[in-house]
Amino acid sequence: MKQENPFSTRVPYQVWVVLIVLNIGLIFAVLNSEGFINKRPVSLQASDFPTATKAMPAITPTVTLSPSTGIDTLQPINKSNPKVDYQEENLFFLSLNTNGKYQIYAFSPGNLAFIKLFPNDFEEIHPAINSDNSKIAYSARKNGYWDLYIYDFVTNQEIRVTDSPEYEGHPSWSPDGQFLAYEIYHGGNFDIEIQPLDDLDQPPIRLTEGDQADFSPSWSPNGREIAFVSTRTGEEEIWVARLDSIDNRFTNISLDPIKSDLHPAWSPDGNTVIWSADSNGYPILKSFNRAYTNQIIETFSEGDYPYWVSDQVYYLQLNANQNFLTSRSTTVEAINLPSTLIPSIVNGFSLMQPNAISQQLIAELRKSNKVFKVFQALQNDPGSIHDHNLIKIEGIEAPYPYFIVDVSDEFSKLRTKTIELIGWDFLQNLDQAFVPITEPSNPGNENDWKFTGRAFEFNPLTVYADLAQVVKEERDGQTYWRIYLKTRYQDGSQGIPIQQMPWLLDSRYSKMAATYESGGSRTQIPSGYWVDFTALAQSFGWDRVAAISNWRAYFSSARFNQFVFTGGLDWYAAMNQIYPIEALRSPTPLPSITITPSLTPTIRYYRSPTATNIPTITPIPTRRPTWTPLPEG
Repeated sequence: MKQENPFSTRVPYQVWVVLIVLNIGLIFAVLNSEGFINKRPVSLQASDFPTATKAMPAITPTVTLSPSTGIDTLQPINKSNPKVDYQEENLFFLSLNTNGKYQIYAFSPGNLAFIKLFPNDFEEIHPAINSDNSKIAYSARKNGYWDLYIYDFVTNQEIRVTDSPEYEGHPSWSPDGQFLAYEIYHGGNFDIEIQPLDDLDQPPIRLTEGDQADFSPSWSPNGREIAFVSTRTGEEEIWVARLDSIDNRFTNISLDPIKSDLHPAWSPDGNTVIWSADSNGYPILKSFNRAYTNQIIETFSEGDYPYWVSDQVYYLQLNANQNFLTSRSTTVEAINLPSTLIPSIVNGFSLMQPNAISQQLIAELRKSNKVFKVFQALQNDPGSIHDHNLIKIEGIEAPYPYFIVDVSDEFSKLRTKTIELIGWDFLQNLDQAFVPITEPSNPGNENDWKFTGRAFEFNPLTVYADLAQVVKEERDGQTYWRIYLKTRYQDGSQGIPIQQMPWLLDSRYSKMAATYESGGSRTQIPSGYWVDFTALAQSFGWDRVAAISNWRAYFSSARFNQFVFTGGLDWYAAMNQIYPIEALRSPTPLPSITITPSLTPTIRYYRSPTATNIPTITPIPTRRPTWTPLPEG
């Protein structure tokens, strides 16, 4: 019997060579993952920031971040079981929208409910506490225009910083309290100015000037730099201005051509800038630590409006129709302030650390009766609701101009306040109000809230008349929209300039595959003064609704123009108020129509069944007051 050669089944040497190379690669991969090989992409060198020419005040860093243990190692916290170290004693100041008007409220978790800071009826936004926690700067409309003010908590005196018909907002203190940086809107564009506070007769210093928008300044703790938002690259990105330099003063530190970057803030040691980045419409906190040799943009957490104090970053969690205030540690995976519901839309917030001033202020505010009245939604309780019949709303045009009695007054209040703020009747012409259950619904929208008599859709033609702007936002895993309305008077006495890039839904018809697949595209920030109608509607209990998942293919599925007054009810409970339960249990489903998207742009595709006229804006008002009277009392 012939003996088999043992080497006849030997693996070819080429296979061994491949296996050896793969093992060597695996060893290097393991070493690199453990931090033995720590190479970072080269972009912006730390040497790009010049050495200061004048002495820098000594600052004791309170947070030390390293490439292996800093922000980049923190992962999103599991909200179901986070480590909570609740020792909150800070006093927060938030600008909240109360019945269509932003005013500053003070709040301390466990110590103080939301209470109005000032006993007046003026609008107030963008509160900012100075470094020694003794003063608050803010923007207010007290003479008909937005100006900057400072209130001293020690002397109980208010100082007016600016006095002009131009909008000024987002004040930021210098560390020594001698200067105030702020955004100003003039000539149809945003710029940043610096006002010396020791002599308010001195003219402000212009920090930026150009055709692109520069806004939202944030002064660094060392006093030599200011972070801000700029659109000089065509999109909102974070820049840093070095006040000690003239040449190469401005540096782009976010360098992200996809995301929209807003609301910069500094770490206490001045080494890190943190900001909110728009990730497909959803805000994510990003940071840049200049202690690294190369520029590394790191993800910190989800959220918006970051505010860094000691080892905690306080920020807002933005849901579709609610906001939450929370915090997160920069050193350990823990929460100091659990998610706290904010009972309104927020337009800026600041905080005062615990001290004698904050304790005295809390004691004084407790005596006030200006507690924020949280919107109390109607419950499905026959003893607490009115008649559920439909009522016709006079003075509006719609196929069926009806609302359920429960919400008819709330619609009228919203309509009246909208007229007051923008100067024209936006809600006079509706695309839809109540819709009978016998009418067909759009694909995927069988449970349409318009069947309940608790919803309306404004006329979408206002968008194409340049009277409204649509901003795309991602919330709770769904697409939502924010609506801005153009004010009648464009002299600064109405509205605020927009600081978000709108979304063009009709750019899907531009014969470009990318915009068609995306359902549109972003466009440049428009000029002029606008009112955030989404925030205004929410202050009266009207919530926006999410787009249907097929909105990119079907225009009407975007539902950007629909608002709902749920009153705390789900759809079935709301339907049961006007229809017997048998009608909702019918084996025959609600009729549904199939919409075929048009290949060419046409306004007839999404036009209201009953065409209505768009209100005409008078370019030059013939007669109007130049200021508003002081409120009584």
